[in-house]
Amino acid sequence: MNYHAVAWQLPADQPVFRTDPNSLIAHSQLHAKAKQGKTDLYFEGDSIARRWGATDYPELLANWKQNFFGWKRG
Repeated sequence: MNYHAVAWQLPADQPVFRTDPNSLIAHSQLHAKAKQGKTDLYFEGDSIARRWGATDYPELLANWKQNFFGWKRG
């Protein structure tokens, strides 16, 4: 099933499992990290939530450090 082809047909409050290669890789990596006990805090969300701890967005990283310093994120 093509994610983009069906996403517009569903109500906004219905989740759609992502099947594109990048999403599947990221999902697999997060599971592996969690199984190793390297995750204290996990946010489920979109690319915006995923960028909170990214070094290439200094304003988001500053917010992350202020609010979640010391937590290992998934």
